[in-house]
Amino acid sequence: MSLSSLPDKCLKIVFQHLDMRSQCNWAFTCSRFLRIYRMVNKNKFRNFIWYERSCEWSKQEVEYLFRLNGRHMRRLAISDAQDLSSHSDLMLWSKSIFVAPVCVYLKNLRSLTLCLSDNMGEIMLKVCRYMLKLEDLTVNTNCEMNYTFLVLLPRLKSLDLENFDVGGADTLFELLATMRRDVLQSLRIGSQLQLKEAKDIIKLKSLEMLSVCNPSRVFLELILQLDTVRVLSISQGISLDDVDFMRFMAESKALSALYVSDCLNLTWEFPVFAVDLLKHEKHTLLCRHRRLPFYVECCRTGITMKALKKSDIFSSQELLEVKLVDKDRKVKMLI
Repeated sequence: MSLSSLPDKCLKIVFQHLDMRSQCNWAFTCSRFLRIYRMVNKNKFRNFIWYERSCEWSKQEVEYLFRLNGRHMRRLAISDAQDLSSHSDLMLWSKSIFVAPVCVYLKNLRSLTLCLSDNMGEIMLKVCRYMLKLEDLTVNTNCEMNYTFLVLLPRLKSLDLENFDVGGADTLFELLATMRRDVLQSLRIGSQLQLKEAKDIIKLKSLEMLSVCNPSRVFLELILQLDTVRVLSISQGISLDDVDFMRFMAESKALSALYVSDCLNLTWEFPVFAVDLLKHEKHTLLCRHRRLPFYVECCRTGITMKALKKSDIFSSQELLEVKLVDKDRKVKMLI
């Protein structure tokens, strides 16, 4: 008896016991196995994280995987982290060598996360050419990159770039401010930006979530011109103190959530000020643009549990919620 003589029900059971790579190889042997493959994997790849080790795949097998499933994918995450953590003693190649050729199969993708180490220039060009429905893009790479071509993505609403070369010839924000000023809603940059980029960012009129690294006081003053920002995240705010955060909160009427990490000059005085400000706004009906309670999350700041317990913010939980977390994002205190 051969496999082809088995009924579909039995073949489905066989397929379900195979790993993903073997299933793809079988699917391309005949039209019947392809049909069984699609029955077994219906809707399985809409949200796909590629955790398979790269050393187990050939380029042709990777192409099989995305040719079979790429048009069904809506969210995709590809990372080298699994390879590096599991097989640090082996010489492995980055998954980036597989990505560029398969972008043509990902035309329906809405969200893409790439944590890769090589070949990112070619990959970004392919992304901008084929993934015109992309709305959410996250890129974490150590490669020197020029992200200017991302302006070609007409639906891009959320952008997260861990490393941005401010000293290069990248004109991404300048072009976004000119061509896509009403599209981008969320922006995170994991490296410090210069004032030139800030002047372009404030022209993004639909921006509601902004995350920046080590901003200066002048940078914050410029960001105040963005009256649409509801969520602000600041990491490594070394040069900022209570007064800077107080002023920003007082003048940014739509701000409803603040995330701060590595800012030792932020102390208990800020949440106390925030409570007083929110009480005043509520009494004068000025807080109609904020979402209450105002949310503050702090990691490695000067705000301590002991200082908060001495304040009167415990009685104002309908106005302010404060969460203290450690470096592993574990909650130390929630008010």
